[in-house]
Amino acid sequence: MSAADDFLGRPAGANFALVNVKILSSSHPTLGEGVGVGMRHEDTELKAKIDAALCELIKDGSLAKASEKWFEANILASCK
Repeated sequence: MSAADDFLGRPAGANFALVNVKILSSSHPTLGEGVGVGMRHEDTELKAKIDAALCELIKDGSLAKASEKWFEANILASCK
C-alpha cells in the first residue's frame, strides 16, 4: 500500500482522489527534469553535497527501494 492509498483510505482523505497525471515533456522550461528542492542560488557547496549524497543513494539502490515502497514506482532520475 502506498502512502497515497493510506491517506485516501482515511477520513481526512475522503474528499481527495488519486489521478494519473503525466508530464509529457521533461524539458519544459518551467518544470525541467526531476524533483526539486529550494535553496539559495549562492549555496553551491550545499547543492554539491546534496547532489553527491543523492547520487550515492541512487547508485546503491536505496532510493529505488524507497521509491518503490512509497510510490509503488521508481520515480528516480539518473545521477549526473
